Amino acid sequence: MNNRKYILVLILAGIAAYLTSFQNSFVWDDIGLITINPYIKSWKHIGDIFTSFLYYKTGDGGTFYRPIVSLSFLIDYSIWKGNPVGYHLTNLLLHVTNAILLYKIIFALFKEEKTAFFTSLLFVVHPIHTEAIAYISGRADPISILFMLSSLLLFITYGSQNKFRGMFFSVVFYMLALLTKEYAIIFVLLLAAYGICFKPKIKLRYYLIFFAISLIYGLARLALLKNEAGVFLFKQNINIAHLLLVTGSSFTEYLRLLLFPINLHYQRELHVPSSILQPMGILSVLIPLVFILFVIIFRKKKPVLFGSIWFMICLIPYQSALQLNAELTEHWLYFPSIGIFLIISSFLTSRIRNAKYKHVLNTARYAFFALIIIPGIVFTNFQSRHWKDEITLYNHILRFRPNEPRVHNNLGNAYATERKYDDALAHFKKAVEIAPAYSTAFFNMGTVYLEKQQFYTAATQFQKALTLNPSYTKARLYLAETYNRLGLTYYKQKNYQKARESWIKALKIHSTHSGAKKNLATLYQIR
Repeated sequence: MNNRKYILVLILAGIAAYLTSFQNSFVWDDIGLITINPYIKSWKHIGDIFTSFLYYKTGDGGTFYRPIVSLSFLIDYSIWKGNPVGYHLTNLLLHVTNAILLYKIIFALFKEEKTAFFTSLLFVVHPIHTEAIAYISGRADPISILFMLSSLLLFITYGSQNKFRGMFFSVVFYMLALLTKEYAIIFVLLLAAYGICFKPKIKLRYYLIFFAISLIYGLARLALLKNEAGVFLFKQNINIAHLLLVTGSSFTEYLRLLLFPINLHYQRELHVPSSILQPMGILSVLIPLVFILFVIIFRKKKPVLFGSIWFMICLIPYQSALQLNAELTEHWLYFPSIGIFLIISSFLTSRIRNAKYKHVLNTARYAFFALIIIPGIVFTNFQSRHWKDEITLYNHILRFRPNEPRVHNNLGNAYATERKYDDALAHFKKAVEIAPAYSTAFFNMGTVYLEKQQFYTAATQFQKALTLNPSYTKARLYLAETYNRLGLTYYKQKNYQKARESWIKALKIHSTHSGAKKNLATLYQIR
């Protein structure tokens, strides 16, 4: 099979694995990044995209500087508008392109077509990547990896030839990766690993250029964010023993997810044993040690050595001992997984020296590989369906994390959008039962009662939200609107005294409420 046929198979496998994703709508962060994001609705905002943080105009906060991600949404919106099919197509194209680049890199490194092909095929169909591909907002990973793989391929191809043009574009792609996701800073360590493992005849100054860019970028992040979110720093007050348990537990769980991808879901939770003497505590130390021993034993098998180093290096920013916005997430394996796939493929494609049983053993290992790939395609399609819409997604998450208040709140919002108010209230109440200080859930509960015209109950919920968060401007506005609507109800009933009292109360809560002002003025005119 020649290169073109390998690439064609990768493309077809990628399409087959993510066919069901085209039925999915916008969910979770897609709303803030796409649906209500004014920056992606017009090309006149391209300057704003490059001078503000992600989510800046959606009110969700965040200190992620990822202009390339927003630019990709701007391009998609200019073509597809509000049709999610086009956005899913972009994600799939990114994923398949990454698989092709990976094939070219592995072949350039080891000159083994089958190893390159099987590594890329595992990558393109493995269900662990569903979160990065079937979820539109997960595209920060595939875009940043697209740039990193492109940079690496150019570095491998042109570095030893001392060709400035190729190395220049390698640097450019790395800078684009940094503008896509902060995680890309890890790339400089991967280049160092490549230099140590393969000892290419590449001048030191080329490595130093990447190191300098990484250093400047890292210092800029520290200066701009002042050690806030988005900078990889250790959690405070963490001792060595606990650090060992946390790091070992996350490493073990990531490895488990790659080898046995079952019960996949968003918003994962890392279970850290309280003591190293517990069974899970022993495993959290033993598994990483076994992995290191495995690397030592097979260190002369270069794909195993490089794949292991790749996996360990690329997991560094995602260790739960660091300050992250989640404990453990499946899409964080998008880049590290390549190392494990390379190890697996190198064993599956190893040369069989026993001529007598060569044909039988070849048939057996390819049958085994088929038993990995075919179920991978099926399971990836099945997993993609969980991202169909918000109600489907949140219900799926709650199967694994029934006491996650944010998910109950989000599911309540999804039901409220569908005007299923009783279902919405049930989940908002569950959210505040789990987290009594969850002001957003009280606010959302108030909006549902307001739609149901249960004004006094709505006012109570808005007041609770304001008590918990006095600076909750939106809750104050909605509380005033509740009394404004209550006043209109009294007005229709010709109970003018109660209407007047309600509108005055609305203006005391929010002095610039135009509706209450207008209604009160009308009342004074007719009275």
